[in-house]
Amino acid sequence: MHKSFKYLQKQLSTNQGFSLVELLIAMLVLMLIVFAFTPLLAGSIAQLQYAGDKSEAVYLGQSDIEEMIVKQQTMGGDEITIELADPDDPEDPVVTLEISGGYFETIQEKGGATAWLSSFIPYVPAIELEPDSLIEGYDKLDITVLGRETNLQEDQDITLLDNNGEKVDNYTSQLTLEVDETGYDQVGSFELDEGLPNQGSPYAIQISWELEQDIDITVRSRLKVKLPYAVVVGDGQRILVSPDLMPDQNGIRWKVKQEAQSGVGSIEDISWTGFEYVAVTSNGTALVIQNNKELFTTNIHSGKTFYSIDHGDLTLIAVGESGLIYTSRNGRAWDPPPSGSGVTSDLYTVSWDSNEERVVAGGEDGTILYSDDLGESWDKAELSTNTNVEYITFGGITHGNGTWIAVGEDHEEDEDEGVIFKSSDGVNWDQVDNSDIAKSENTVFNAVTYGDGQFVAVGSDGVIIVSENGNEWDSKLQGLTTEENDPDDLFSILWEESIGKFLITGDGGTILVGNDYEEKVNWDKRTGPGVLKGAVVR
Repeated sequence: MHKSFKYLQKQLSTNQGFSLVELLIAMLVLMLIVFAFTPLLAGSIAQLQYAGDKSEAVYLGQSDIEEMIVKQQTMGGDEITIELADPDDPEDPVVTLEISGGYFETIQEKGGATAWLSSFIPYVPAIELEPDSLIEGYDKLDITVLGRETNLQEDQDITLLDNNGEKVDNYTSQLTLEVDETGYDQVGSFELDEGLPNQGSPYAIQISWELEQDIDITVRSRLKVKLPYAVVVGDGQRILVSPDLMPDQNGIRWKVKQEAQSGVGSIEDISWTGFEYVAVTSNGTALVIQNNKELFTTNIHSGKTFYSIDHGDLTLIAVGESGLIYTSRNGRAWDPPPSGSGVTSDLYTVSWDSNEERVVAGGEDGTILYSDDLGESWDKAELSTNTNVEYITFGGITHGNGTWIAVGEDHEEDEDEGVIFKSSDGVNWDQVDNSDIAKSENTVFNAVTYGDGQFVAVGSDGVIIVSENGNEWDSKLQGLTTEENDPDDLFSILWEESIGKFLITGDGGTILVGNDYEEKVNWDKRTGPGVLKGAVVR
């Protein structure tokens, strides 16, 4: 240290100064110090900004809550139970109090911070709804209004608000008061029309009245509309939804969801990620049906058709024309494999195995591809067949009970013939050639699934075939969709374990739900305009 100080003193006391090398070293040291502290400084500034935004959001929320309390604008009600000690009664030392009241809630956002505040105030006007939660696709129904400390009136108007506070018209009837047998101060009901979409949820039912002192009292209660249980998509941007896959008195329990955004094109297929629906379209976009938000579209590969999509191991994989394969972790950002798919043939189907370890895609020219790394790289499978593979097109692939099945068509001759291939690993495939059904003239197999201990494939002219092992297949319910002489083509099939039934879609707006291959009447059926191509159940 002493020598260094003397050297520095000498340099400063002369006109010699520092050399260029010494200056560069000093600047380098200074830059390293600055760069080392820059992220810490930036992070500190961001934290200070967030803390300021959070404080302001909380302040705004407190002001909003106080204003609602003054105006008694509750958001739902409840009755809470409080147990107090009673030392004067040794036999029953606990006093139970039941206190009714209302909730005051608000959400405030400021910058990147959000503040949610809630307060329970006893003995204020409040209402509750029964039911207070629906599933999109519900039928028209009566909603019961349970009031505490309220002054509800017969034929009173009901106001419906969406999650942005905007009024939604033409869904609610006027209030009808009923005889109170529930312990509430007042009981009423109103009729809610069908068709409320999930993207406006949670909604609020609002009822207002005026006190003698010219004070307006407004009570609200939340009404949630959850994402539909099942979704079917098709051409003309068709999106049909069902709350439970169960039939109503007309055998039809599907509602038309609002049309997708313009420019989406035909919706080819759809998948469920565990918290939202993601569909692929004929113009290269992905359509995301989000919870409590508007439909969202994002570009995958502009102008290209994607025919199939599947979700597994937290990854979405979409396949389409010209061998295109894209993957996404969130349905919004999509990436192709670094080395591409290795083929230029159109790909029509993609499916994960039961353990979500291998994904297999298929399409034109006898193409079957497989990937073991979430779609990052793809290899071509081997097919054992006497047919020229260039004339084989695969329309459906599935995995079940340790077996892969691929179905499609062979168009080498003038008339198409259905083909079925089987594999134990998704890599090496053998054609199932001992079934007359697989070689039926003018039959094309479009989709296949595994459920109820068997493989089930569907195709042209309403054909449905079934096999327990993938080798021997039986034809079932030919012409189930329409008249025997003019059956509709079927394009998709899935098995829904929770209800023990298959869901099938096809031409002529066909939707079939059932599992009885002996009796047509035991299938719930819907028909309508257009072609329905893909279906999924959450």
